[in-house]
Amino acid sequence: MDAMSKLSKANMTTIVNILLTLRSFQMGTNDGINMNVVAPKLVLDRKYQEVFFTNKPAMCTVKCPMFRNVTLKYKIQPRDGAADVSYNVLCRGCNSSFGGIKDQFQTQVVFCQGGLVDNKLYEIEVATEDGHKGYSTIAVMTEIMESFSGSIEVPAGPGYIRFDKINSNMMLSYNETQGLFKPKREAYYTFYMTARTKTDRYTRMELRKNGVAVASITNDVLVEHGWEFEDGATAIVLKLKLGDEISVYSNGTLQSGSSLSCFSLRTLMDGPPVILYATVQDNKVLPHGSYQPLSYDHVHLDTAGAFVGKTNYTIPSDGIYVVTLTSATHNDPVHASFINLKFKILRYTTVKTPARSTNSYTFIMRFNESEVISNTFYAENETHLSSETSIAVFKYFSIDEPDITAVTVQQYQTRKDCADFCNLLVGGKVFLDIDSSFNATTGIFTAKRSDTYVISANLLGMQVDTTYQIVVNGDVVDTLLSDGPDNDVFINDSKVVMVKRLWQGDKVEFRMKGRSFFHTLISIWTLTA
Repeated sequence: MDAMSKLSKANMTTIVNILLTLRSFQMGTNDGINMNVVAPKLVLDRKYQEVFFTNKPAMCTVKCPMFRNVTLKYKIQPRDGAADVSYNVLCRGCNSSFGGIKDQFQTQVVFCQGGLVDNKLYEIEVATEDGHKGYSTIAVMTEIMESFSGSIEVPAGPGYIRFDKINSNMMLSYNETQGLFKPKREAYYTFYMTARTKTDRYTRMELRKNGVAVASITNDVLVEHGWEFEDGATAIVLKLKLGDEISVYSNGTLQSGSSLSCFSLRTLMDGPPVILYATVQDNKVLPHGSYQPLSYDHVHLDTAGAFVGKTNYTIPSDGIYVVTLTSATHNDPVHASFINLKFKILRYTTVKTPARSTNSYTFIMRFNESEVISNTFYAENETHLSSETSIAVFKYFSIDEPDITAVTVQQYQTRKDCADFCNLLVGGKVFLDIDSSFNATTGIFTAKRSDTYVISANLLGMQVDTTYQIVVNGDVVDTLLSDGPDNDVFINDSKVVMVKRLWQGDKVEFRMKGRSFFHTLISIWTLTA
């Protein structure tokens, strides 16, 4: 439209001079569950309602991950059905192209969320020359995440354990002096424990809530067979409130590398949280040759009411889910668990000496509504399950969320042998890679953005003592060992979940020396979205 046409149109329409002002208000503290919001009162003068209106005559909410940017967009245009209106936009500091007569006005502002608690109301005020005003208010809610990941550098226990090698302590929820995790708000939290023991039988690592054991893992090392080291692991999901205290206790000696990791589940997802956590009763008996979906006796959390018959978990909505499976027996050295006959953990040895044995893994995967998650359990002999047998499932990302990383890769070769350390995921089978951050040719994960990441390594050594390394930018950040009886055909797992800050471009790889079995599984995902 040329200048004459614009002027002709202006002569046929109402010209309204408007002044735009943007201001912000601090909101109440985000406790993760309730928002105490003090909002400015919305005023929209009815006299000018048919002349202009803002994008919404009410407050709307923008969700923003911690330490990320959010863009607020404003659009001012005539109300539907109003007479022809144009605006003469007056806005100090605006680009010159914003000035003059406009049929509508659009602008956007980018705000950086820099603090741990940075919830604000952003309001745009539209004012006419005679003082009449309209407002549109947007609440920017920062998602507050807590995480901790630490291990011990020297053997510790028996007694309460303090983790002195810290990978992550977001929100400073873990008190290193007291050895206590103290949540900053009411929310759901997931905890991962790895107990590393040497030459000891029946070493029990407990997670305690306010002094009471709520989860544990028991290691049993058959030293008479040259079985020196054992890594046991498990996971639990808890609902915590302000004032709760989480501690770790061991009845024996934990070796260097024993670890605790945890993080709060997200609070700003669309819809209520989707969480399952269930265990079996102690000494639950499975018959010889059992191969069937396992029934869990105690359902501690099932927020969606989706655990049908305590056997099949029916996915309530499309999403990216985190799954942890822990199998623990009092006696059987040969057992396996299959998630949907796709992901498998296996424990095998020909040594028939009765001993407790466990295996566990954690992975992230996309599941669609109505899909079913179940644990098909195989027992070669009559098996007595321990109450440490558990399943945990929670929805972590929605399908359409932008800027997320979620990767799950499995070792491709049935058996991979390395006389010296090699990358065990070269040519790996990729089950999930949301943002193409894993290169299957090189076996290397590259962080697409700076964020806190969860790294889950589920490793299966075979026949010979096998050492695994988690390597970031060439530096070893954790070492795991899969051990077993001498002169025996065995398969044994070693597992750790760690939370670690990665910067854009950081490279993560998993190295192995020994012999690795093909159900080895690696998952990495971002803590925020």
